Amino acid sequence: MNMDLRDKPAAVEKVAAQPPKKAEKKPTEDINESAEAFIRRFRQQLLLQRMESIIENNYDQMLKRGAY
Repeated sequence: MNMDLRDKPAAVEKVAAQPPKKAEKKPTEDINESAEAFIRRFRQQLLLQRMESIIENNYDQMLKRGAY
């Protein structure tokens, strides 16, 4: 079941509302800094997806039980 942000707790809304930060393109930017920024964004997206999945699963189970 798909839910919109109004159905999610405030913590998920806060994370989802933050636009992804783009790394600045500088000629002197170190490749390690770029890789670390990419990994941070990737992990943040994995966490958000995991939280959404848990929330959606719990919501579906609650509806199946008939609890509102």
